[in-house]
Formats: sequence, C-alpha cells, structure tokens
Amino acid sequence: MQKSLRGRMQIFVRAMRTWRGAAFLAAVLLSLYVGYSQSGASLEQVLQTQRDTLSTRPASGDIHIVEIDAQSLQKLAEWPWPRSYHARLVDKLHRAGAAQIAFDVDFSAVSRAGGDRAFADALRRADGAVILPTHLQARNSGSDRTDAGQFVESLPLGIFARHAFLASVNVKPDASGQLNNYLYGTVTDNIARPSLASMLGGRAGNVDQSFRIDQSIDPATIPRHSFADILDGSADMSALRAKHIVIGATAIEMGDRYATARYGILPGVVIQAMAAETLYQNRALSSIGPWPMLLFAVLVTMLRFAYLQSRLLAARLATAGQIVAVLGAPYLFELLGWFTLAVVPALVFLTLAYAGHKLLDFAAALTKARMVHKESGLANLSAMVRDRSMGKKVVAAVMRIDNFSDISTLLDVDERGELLRMLADRLSLISAGSTVYSVDNNALGWIVPYGDMEIVPERFDAAAAILRGKIQISRRSVAVKASFGAASGVFTDIQALVGKAQIAADCAARLGERWSWHSDSITDAAEEKLAVLIDLERALADQEMFPVYQPKYSVRADKVTGAEALIRWNHPEKGLIRPDQFIPVLEKEGRIDELTLYMVRRVIADLARWNGNGPPLNIAINVSALLLSDSDFVQSALEMIGSGQIDARQITIEVTESAALDSPDAAIATLERFKALGTRISIDDYGTGQSTLSYLQRFPADEIKIDQAFVKSMEHVEADRIMVRSTIELAHALNFKVVAEGVEDASCLELLRAYDCDTIQGWHIGKPLPAAEFEATWVEGYSPPLRSNGSR
Repeated sequence: MQKSLRGRMQIFVRAMRTWRGAAFLAAVLLSLYVGYSQSGASLEQVLQTQRDTLSTRPASGDIHIVEIDAQSLQKLAEWPWPRSYHARLVDKLHRAGAAQIAFDVDFSAVSRAGGDRAFADALRRADGAVILPTHLQARNSGSDRTDAGQFVESLPLGIFARHAFLASVNVKPDASGQLNNYLYGTVTDNIARPSLASMLGGRAGNVDQSFRIDQSIDPATIPRHSFADILDGSADMSALRAKHIVIGATAIEMGDRYATARYGILPGVVIQAMAAETLYQNRALSSIGPWPMLLFAVLVTMLRFAYLQSRLLAARLATAGQIVAVLGAPYLFELLGWFTLAVVPALVFLTLAYAGHKLLDFAAALTKARMVHKESGLANLSAMVRDRSMGKKVVAAVMRIDNFSDISTLLDVDERGELLRMLADRLSLISAGSTVYSVDNNALGWIVPYGDMEIVPERFDAAAAILRGKIQISRRSVAVKASFGAASGVFTDIQALVGKAQIAADCAARLGERWSWHSDSITDAAEEKLAVLIDLERALADQEMFPVYQPKYSVRADKVTGAEALIRWNHPEKGLIRPDQFIPVLEKEGRIDELTLYMVRRVIADLARWNGNGPPLNIAINVSALLLSDSDFVQSALEMIGSGQIDARQITIEVTESAALDSPDAAIATLERFKALGTRISIDDYGTGQSTLSYLQRFPADEIKIDQAFVKSMEHVEADRIMVRSTIELAHALNFKVVAEGVEDASCLELLRAYDCDTIQGWHIGKPLPAAEFEATWVEGYSPPLRSNGSR
C-alpha cells in the first residue's frame, strides 16, 4: 500500500516538473489571489443567488410590516403626518397585543408640539414594547473638505427615547451597490446599539459585524398591513397578536429603497424585515471562507493527476465530480443550516487547471499530428528530423510506390493507410532496426548509417523481393510496383536529402531500374519537372496553353460533326512542349484538375461562338482517371457545362478504359452525374486494357473509341482486322457507337466504312487545328463528303 502510494506520488512529482506542473502551480496561485483579493465577489453573489432561488422558503409569519404605502398617503392627505398618527398606531398595536413595535421612521427632529407629546405618551403607555431607530451617517459637507470622514448621529428626541428601546437601522450596500448584508449593531452617541433586525429577530452579534440577509426567504410572504387601515379600524387586528411589527415606508414617492441581488429594488422596511426574518429563522449562517473548498479542489486534482492520468473516462468523471461537489456543498450546508462556503477560488482553480491540462493536451496532440502521416499513422518527415541527431553523415533511402495513383482509385482512405503500414512492416525487415517513415503520400523512407552505404543496393534488392506478389487489403489484392532511391550527405537538411532520394527513385522508375543513387543529372531532370509546375499558372493565365481541335468525321452523315480537343503548350522560351512532357507531371503532382478545367472553359467558349456560325458540333474532352474521384473537380466541371452557354449534349467526356477497370464504382457514380446533365460519355483507348464490351456495358457510356494501334495496322494484320470488325459488330449490338482513331489513308477509311463504323478520326480527315483555323476550315467553310479516292 505504502509502496503504491509512494509510486503514485512520484508520478505526481514528475508531472509537476513539466509544463503541466507549471500550469497546476499557476492555477493554485491565481485562485489564492482571487480568494485573498475577493475579486470574485460578484460571481460569488451570483452563485449565492442561484442557491437562494433553489431553496426558496416562506417567511415565518411572526414578523409583520405596517407599511406607509400609497393608499395611506392618499387617505391621510397631509404630509408630513402629525406624530399623533404614530401615537394612535402605537396604541392600537399595543392593545392588539403586538410583541414588539419597531419604527423605521426618523424621529430626530421636532414636529408639532401636540403631536410630539401625544407620541411620547403613547410610547409610555406601550411600556417598553416600542423600538425607535438611530442613524449614523456621513456628514454632507459640500465643498468643505474639513468635515471629510466625520459622521452625524441621528437619534430620536429625548422625550421619545425615555420610553423606547433604541436600535440601529444603518445599512451598508456593497461595492456593486447592492444591499445583501446587514449589521448586528453600530455605535451611536458612544453607545453600542443593536440593529433593528437584531432586536426583532432576537439574535445578538458583535457591533459592526454583519451577516448575510437570507434571500431564500420570499419577501412576498411577509404579512403586510396598510398604516391607514389600522388607523381607521378596517385591518384585522387579531392577526397582529404576539407578532413583531416593523413600520416603514413602501410608497415609491417616499424613497428609502435599495437594490438586492435576488429581488431587485426593495423598500428599506422590507429589507429590515428580511434581515429580522434571517435572524428569527436562525439563518444568519457563518461563512468559513473560500479555503476549505479550494483545498478540497487542489487535493482531489493532485490525486487525479497521480491515479487517473492514463484513464481518460475516470479522469473526466472525477473532474465533473469535483465541480458538482464544489457547487453543491454550499447548497447542502446552507440547506442544513450549518454554515456557508465561498467557492469561486475553487472554481477558478478547477477551470484553470482543467483548461491548462486540455491546452497542453491540445498542444501535445498538435505536435503529435505534425509528426504523423494522416492516412497511415506512421511517423512522418518531421518526426525523422526530430528523431535523428544533426551533423552526422548518413544515407537517406526511399521506396516510392510507382503505381500509387492507380492503387488510390481502388482503395479508400483507410485502406490506403493500411497498405502503407503493411509496406512499412515489410521494409522494417531490411532497414536494420531503423524506423520506417512516411516521407510522402506515396513514399516510405529510412536512414542508413553512412558506413553501411555499400550494402544499400543489397537491401533494395531484398526489399523488392519482399514486396513481390500481391498484398491483401480488405477484400482486394493489390500489386505494388515500387522503385528505390538513395542519397548520401550530412544530416543538416533531411528534407533536401530525402527529396534527392525520391528524385533518384523517380529516375529508376523511368529507366525501368529497381533502384538508383542520386546524382546531379537527376537533379537537373527534377528541376525541369519543378519548372513545369512553376510555369503552369502563368501558362494558363497568358494562354500559352491552348486547345487544338482534331475533326471527327461521321461516316453515315458523310461530314465532320465534331472534334476532339487536345492541349498544346507554346512556351515563350522553350517553344512547343509535347503533352507527354507535362501532362504526366501534372497528374503525378495533383495539378491536372487545373488544366482540365481550363480546357473545359476554353472549349465551352469556342462552342458558344461557333454555334451561331454553323450546325452544332460535339467536342470531346479527355478527363484523367484521377479526376473521376475528385469531388471538387467534378462539381466545377458540372457547373461549367450546365451554365447554359451551350447545350450539354455538345460535350463528350472521354475517359480511358483503364479508368473504368481500376475503379468501376467511382467511375460509374461520376459518369452518371455527367450523363444526367446530358453530356455524352466515351470510353477511350478500347482494346489496350483487359475489359470486355459486356463489362463496359455497366457504364453510362455512349460510345467506345478503338485504339489507333489496332486501326493503323488492320490492313496488314489480320488479327487486328478481326478485332476491329468484331468490336464494331458487338458494340452496335450493345447500343454503343464506335469511333476509330488513327485513320491515315483512304483505304483504311473505306475498310471502316465497310465495317459500318460510326465515326472516324485521324490525319486523313484532318490534323489538329487551333480554334480560329478549325472554325475557318470546318465551321464556316464547306465540308464535302470524303470519297474512296481520298478527294474532297
């Protein structure tokens, strides 16, 4: 037991030596400051008011108010009243058997002689049952500062004081202007006098000591009687027998009103009665201050740190229990009538301790998140920098997944993460104990000691052997094609070193090699790729990239009815750049969406202009397989095509057969959205994949394009000729139109015409032309039918 406790305390002590300890200590110090400075008094009063509201209770019924109300002022028309009225009131109350008669009315000034004598006689007849008020108030000295700090004592006239008890009615609002506390007594005329409420409530206390007025007592339940009703005999005097009576003004025009925390503005006489009720019901509870609850909060938090730090649910329940205990304990003790507690410092401590703990948890989570690859949960490049010591010469080894984009179309996020973890597990077998990091979305890397660089090729070969064969992910079998790269250098900039290793891996993939070491020539090639990416935005903005249109000829209509839009880049320094030099780069770096949307925008603008000059044409736009699962791209493309500038049926979306094969569900869902808009769908490069037409029938396609590799050779290769003819026949049976591309001579055209091919495309029809030339040739110009001899 002692050993366990010692261990727990050691855990707490270790925690206190961290930022958590600093946050804990700061919470303690700030809560001590709040307790000593009472800076939380306003919040304390709010909590007290809530507790009073929960425990609302009625008045005892033994303390009554005789109020100088609006009705009395109206009936007894003159003001100030002659004191004979007060004399009559005292006589009536005394005869009714009132136990005490207390006035909250000033009798310090001389009034009419007859009235004063009548009141003095009534006090004598009451035989000590009457209590008269004394006041101690600051002198109003105007601009004369010599009287500052002096007080004026307001006492009843001597002829009244001889036959009555004197009691203080002094009240003292708090800093917020509210009257929530009341004095047991004050010193007036050098005599310690009890307060009016103290005499009515029958409880004594030290002079200048205050108690809290219990605002759980509902002032509406204190019995009230109109001054005028008692004088004219309309009041039920039997209700006043053996009661303690307090007399004072409640009419608004009389002033004497104070703000309270729970009940707002109340007349002074009602506050006197509530203070008396507090003492009478023994509800003047002593406050033992904020320290017990603060000590409780601190000790329980220490125990929570020591015992529950690794048990999240239990720690949260403990925190919730602390808050409930801190808020509930004062309510329970007040309900039992024992004492009251201040709780704001404890709440401040709990709030700061919990907030500090959560803030540090959040900071730790952010730090961890920056060190972890999101999809796989593997340590990332930032973690590699943190884990390795600087200045040492090392080798950075990288494995890049060459077919990652194809795999991504097959796997969801969780499955991709699982794949990377499985690959990391396999690579750990050859990394000689080095941690395998996720250094890119499609690359894993590790550090090899510089002295072991000679065996790096062997380890790459071993890794390739380990990765040979398919990997089972969920219900799919995935074949991973990987290339490896290595770069050596000083570990001062790991990002640069790993980047060089990735460039080497890319070079190996292009050359068909298993692995490659980084060299300066490889860097030059990488810089070329980077230049493509940097130049892309400028090229699009300056229209260096532009569409060209290759005509598509309808065999049955015997005329050009559309075209395929192809991209060209006329670089200001490098001249024409072939598409195969920049499109793969954009696909690999996730920038192909920008180029494709640019093409969609340009094609729509050209079609909108051409529509007024000739019959409507249909333009095909190539869409990368990667974009079929890009929801942002799909939404943007749909909005452009459906903008109303053209008929959506004038656009054909071309996707490769491999896209349909790799991710059929994603492809179908996306293509259905385009189809619903009216756009035509074409399956490009048919014959290069492993699909069948019956398989492709699942797709919302309108046509298939037979790859030019089969069309160009069909005149001389019987197998290709059979493949083209059978494809056309079967496609028509399955309601597909057929486009044959790569038609370069008249004999090929006539052969396709004989096979009943729907549309042909190739240099025999026309080469790709910029928009203006295409418009002049095929839109505004005459497009005669093509004859068998190739003449127009």
